[in-house]
Amino acid sequence: MYGDMKLFFTLILGFALWLPVIAGTQEVVVTERDRYDVSSHKIRHEALSDPYMTIFGFTIGKNSLQDVQKKLGPAKILPRREQSPISICYISEKENDGTVVVFSAWEIDSRITAMSIISDKDHFKERNQCAKSSLVSKGISIEGTIKLGLNELQLKTILGDPTKEQGKNMLYLYQTKRAMTNDEIKEMERVLPSLPSQTPPRDSQPYWDVVSSIEATFMRSELIALTISKTETN
Repeated sequence: MYGDMKLFFTLILGFALWLPVIAGTQEVVVTERDRYDVSSHKIRHEALSDPYMTIFGFTIGKNSLQDVQKKLGPAKILPRREQSPISICYISEKENDGTVVVFSAWEIDSRITAMSIISDKDHFKERNQCAKSSLVSKGISIEGTIKLGLNELQLKTILGDPTKEQGKNMLYLYQTKRAMTNDEIKEMERVLPSLPSQTPPRDSQPYWDVVSSIEATFMRSELIALTISKTETN
């Protein structure tokens, strides 16, 4: 229960699947955009800080889609794919600015698992289903520095070398563990009655495996899409 397990983490409009290939050597990560063979030693064993997971004051793992709608207005839930979270999107109401922001979560009232900023140069077939917002524009930035239009070198200057650079995509992976709170342990015991029999020794704290990612897509050396995600599993 508390040992190493397969890690599943959410990306925009779908899921990314993390499968061990050779323990301690290589991993396979599949996203909506690409399939990556990742060297384990290039995965960053640290947490991705909240400022890099925040847009419009909404932070992955802390706010819900309901919170987003309260500020940005009602938005249609996009068609849900199998084994995928639900998503809502907003498009800039400014003329000649087709920038889209997407928020994803497993339920409307559950915590956000992924956010994306997508330019009008990237293909996003649900664009015409997005609600219009005056807050959305191509000038949106993450941590005041990461925004559409950057080139590969500029992104590397901010984030360092990616875990994997492949074709037009860059993938940054972050992996760490977080101790469960007492409330979380009690909730798991309630949902999973068999949990007490699997409870670790008193000196062993149950934990969450935390996997975060930043996936950047470029076209002619221009950042046209950015997806940030985080999921905690045990």
